[in-house]
Amino acid sequence: MRFVFVQIAEDENVEVDPKFRALVAVGSLMLEGLVRKTALDFDVVNIAKAAKGSKEAKIAEVGSDIELLTKQS
Repeated sequence: MRFVFVQIAEDENVEVDPKFRALVAVGSLMLEGLVRKTALDFDVVNIAKAAKGSKEAKIAEVGSDIELLTKQS
């Protein structure tokens, strides 16, 4: 079962604000170490890369932040 946050974050048809909130939630949980491995298993790396390419600055910024989190050991 996938996290709802991940489903929202990767859905291209979701509006900007819900997508932003979902990405922030994923990043926050990863930062605290709560779901880091699970998020990586759900391919959050590609979700972050897609978000980085967004025309919306806040989506691109949080995508960059998540990408950095995926690179930390």
